[in-house]
Amino acid sequence: MGNVIENRQPNGQVIYENLPPSPAPAIPSTVAYVDGQITTVNASLTSGLATKLSLAGGSMTGQEVFKRGADIASAATVNLATATGNVIKITGNTGPVTAITIKQGQIVYVDIESTPTLTNNAAIILPSGANIVCAAGDTFTVVGLLDNVAAVFGYQRADGTALVGGSGGITSKVGTFTRDMSAATGNVAYTGVGFKPSLIIFTSQVDGANASLALAFTPGSSNTYGVSIIQNAGGAVNYKVDALAIQPVNGQLQQAYILSMDNDGFTLSWTKYNSPSGTATVRYIAFK
Repeated sequence: MGNVIENRQPNGQVIYENLPPSPAPAIPSTVAYVDGQITTVNASLTSGLATKLSLAGGSMTGQEVFKRGADIASAATVNLATATGNVIKITGNTGPVTAITIKQGQIVYVDIESTPTLTNNAAIILPSGANIVCAAGDTFTVVGLLDNVAAVFGYQRADGTALVGGSGGITSKVGTFTRDMSAATGNVAYTGVGFKPSLIIFTSQVDGANASLALAFTPGSSNTYGVSIIQNAGGAVNYKVDALAIQPVNGQLQQAYILSMDNDGFTLSWTKYNSPSGTATVRYIAFK
């Protein structure tokens, strides 16, 4: 609305009139619209935008900060395409994860809360060339090579052990478990290796002493062989044809052979002899 003026007529009548509004500022001729969107801008605005990073690329002089998005639950298909940030946490252990929904060129930094299994396949390219059983605290980067084709880079285990593998390499897994020396005879499956081993080297100690070294291997699809070297408390060294033998005292031992090499680890068949006691700590390195 413009300014109001008072116009008194000869007969004494008063008429109020509106002055025309001030002209609206003209839109610079260098601004053009297509489908409601600006396609060109005036020179002053263009010069300001020139100081910003071009969509075509360039050098950044400051720090780049990625947003942490909402957690995403583990599932057979994990959807990263709708992630609300470039840094996310995958929760739960539902799976195995056999597919990842991702956009070509998308980069997502992931940390793991639980123990899902990542499946190595044509759509999920893993650095080990084999399935990976995750652990809480593991981290890695996912890059969309194509739509729904994800490559995993920089996988870092929380416990510091490295993934070894790839083209021409050796895939291995270092692990540890304990065995109650008083436990009854029976079979125990050990998982979390991430592949089916063909060779496993064991070392063990009972309560920090009485060391043993064992070697187990499988030359075929089912048969397994092993040999154990044991040093008991008296210093005597014994040899047994088993995958693993733990003997804190002569004649008091837990002895195991490999019942099977499994897709995610191995199964030991344990036999208790007499009345051994204590807790054995077993460390192993498994090779694919």
